[in-house]
Amino acid sequence: MTKPSQFLTFLHDTTGARHMDADELAYEMELGAPVVKEWLNGWQLPKADQRLPLAKALGADPLDVALGWLIEQAPELEVVLYEGVLAPCRTKFPHSSDLSLRGPKPRPVMGCMNVGDPHDS
Repeated sequence: MTKPSQFLTFLHDTTGARHMDADELAYEMELGAPVVKEWLNGWQLPKADQRLPLAKALGADPLDVALGWLIEQAPELEVVLYEGVLAPCRTKFPHSSDLSLRGPKPRPVMGCMNVGDPHDS
């Protein structure tokens, strides 16, 4: 079983609140839909230069997106970042103790590939 992802949960909660699917988010960010679908499936994280445009497209606080991305990369920094930065700012980024965290979708197994999966080629 894969580990639940705080960043993935944040993306799903934020896109869900705006009734935005992967295609709409990709359009807002001027990216290809397969890139955004990889984020929403939990297979990739946005690149550093995509975080600010992502925050703008989601109508989210850029601090939540940037520090959330950092926590996903270095979970050992979570306590320090929450206590020092995110909690005082009343962040909407989920804490690792949040019971509603979502895990990434498992990658397709050879012979059982999903239609439209960017890894099918």
